Amino acid sequence: MNILWWTRRDLRLADNALWDDIQERLSEPGSSLTILREPHNAQHARISESPLALPRMSSTRQRWEEQAWESFGYQVHQYGLSHRLVQGPLLDYLAKHHVDLVVFSHGYAWEERQAEKALIATGIAHQGFHTYTLFSPEEALSAVLEPTFTPFRKRIEAHRGAKTFALGPSKPPEISPSPMGAFTLPARPTEADAWTRLHEYIRPHGPATQYKTQRNGMLRWNDSTKFSLYLSLGLLSPQRIWNACLELEKQLGGSEEVYWIRFELLWREYFQWVAYTEGTRLFRPGGLKESGPSRISGDARRLNQWITGRTGDALVDAGMRELAATGYTSNRARQNLASYWIHTLQQPWRIGAAYFESQLLDYDPAANWGNWAYLAQCGNDPRPIRQFNTLKQAETYDPDGSYRRKWAGYNV
Repeated sequence: MNILWWTRRDLRLADNALWDDIQERLSEPGSSLTILREPHNAQHARISESPLALPRMSSTRQRWEEQAWESFGYQVHQYGLSHRLVQGPLLDYLAKHHVDLVVFSHGYAWEERQAEKALIATGIAHQGFHTYTLFSPEEALSAVLEPTFTPFRKRIEAHRGAKTFALGPSKPPEISPSPMGAFTLPARPTEADAWTRLHEYIRPHGPATQYKTQRNGMLRWNDSTKFSLYLSLGLLSPQRIWNACLELEKQLGGSEEVYWIRFELLWREYFQWVAYTEGTRLFRPGGLKESGPSRISGDARRLNQWITGRTGDALVDAGMRELAATGYTSNRARQNLASYWIHTLQQPWRIGAAYFESQLLDYDPAANWGNWAYLAQCGNDPRPIRQFNTLKQAETYDPDGSYRRKWAGYNV
């Protein structure tokens, strides 16, 4: 049997039902494995109305994902199984090679699901796995029918309780010996780095014990988990994070600080299933509410000022310069940057979301576009308006001005 693993956001071997299935199939005589990566069309703009040509993926994000692929190939090699690593469009490969079975991880946003439909249309046998989310569709979709996040969370928590996920025994990933290019962030796109971060963060007396209190910090690395850098490429499973939190909560006799990490995982989960059920609506100008915004095309001058961090707002400029330099900025900063673009500059939300897509190393289509729609009042938000006062936000979350000084050079 010729097996093709169509990799997507599943570049790990631990806690991966797809990999477990492959190993079982390869035990059959005559079986072979090819692993395919589809490089993104980085220059293909998502928003045609943008006044500037915004690529789908910056060079920094391209390099991040390429290095994740290289490290993943090394991990597979350590198992000693015969395999080939190839890159290129899936349908082109299937047209030129004999494949008996395609295995893949399900995606949840519109384009990802369309790609799966194209595979199905070939008539080639296929098997999909839910490796990216906490829950299966059967568990999640009844809860996502709730109109907003809070009822969704309560239904999930009532159903799930404080139960851990059953995870098979997994050996720690091997550290890749291949050279890693320099990134500004103290993180690397590898499964081994993901495990290191997990164990350093979620432990007694570790940063997780202060997570809820410190999560809105914008400057220190340990103010938040940074797990999104690994989750977005499937380098770490959400189930392993969930279980680690529950174990630490148990050791501490309960901890709202640690629980809040699971709370944020449920936000991530919620956005996946909203994207799954809403399809193209999440990416339309009117969003989920189909409200039809008055403006679709943006102003080139304002977009350039925002992108380059030259708006004159110290907090916004710091956040935008950090994003351009590193491919990352905190959740608190992201909310302020998006709010400023939408409400202060009065610009189309989708152009801002498209720019974030191109820059963020932890880009996740459901979370990125869901959060932007949320702030633009065309998502699943019960509030009539969600506008941030960036001056007050700076006073609250950067009281000594250290963040603004570091990234924008403002003397505040």
